[in-house]
Amino acid sequence: APLKQDQLGCREVEIQIINGQEGEGFGRGCNRAFDHLAAAGFNGWVWLLNPDTQLRRGDECARMIQKLKSCDQGTVLGTAVCGAEGELEASGGWIDPGLQFRRRRVGEQLIKNKAIEADAVEVDWLSGCSLALKPEAHRPVARFDDDFLLYYEDIDLCLRLKAQGAQVLWWPQLLIGHQKGSGSQVPSSRRLKLSTISYLRFIQRYCPKWVQLLRVARLIINALLHMPLQPKRSSAVLSSLQIWR
Repeated sequence: APLKQDQLGCREVEIQIINGQEGEGFGRGCNRAFDHLAAAGFNGWVWLLNPDTQLRRGDECARMIQKLKSCDQGTVLGTAVCGAEGELEASGGWIDPGLQFRRRRVGEQLIKNKAIEADAVEVDWLSGCSLALKPEAHRPVARFDDDFLLYYEDIDLCLRLKAQGAQVLWWPQLLIGHQKGSGSQVPSSRRLKLSTISYLRFIQRYCPKWVQLLRVARLIINALLHMPLQPKRSSAVLSSLQIWR
């Protein structure tokens, strides 16, 4: 159902729905909205929120607006995100060399150790689930890469903008609720294929060749081992390897 003003906790916000295309995906949908705003002459801040997020306190919009007033124009700002059971999700983190390139992520321990000392923590990437940026403040303008069909598009955007000098900050003082949909919990064969393609494109772009080879080998071995019991899922993974080069 369409959002209402009282759900945003910011009644002066005008709600406008932009129709996309079925299966367009997160990145392309956001790019469509960015282009629409740019064509209308808007060059301000944009706060991306997944449709399955909740603003539980009611003052989140006002707090975000106040926070962005103190941010540099090129800042990319993410917030803390909690799941349905109250657990803190990994809505940001760092990219390291080696096989465990995404192992270091934000969490409760980081809040205890660092967030008390600092208002925000500098990271390498943020989740698009709750992410604020000023798209037209970057050169070239910030857009998601259409090559990432499902997942990794938010990490890729953050890494590209950070390479251009942008600050990428995780702000734990603002907490957004997140109720994951059933599609992300039980992926279909199509979703699994698209997410695997995005994964392969990401490691091709950001990981050393030896990491790529070991990761691809593990994908193939796991797919073959599960083929007897899960033929559709295994076939989806194996068919995604056609993009590998």
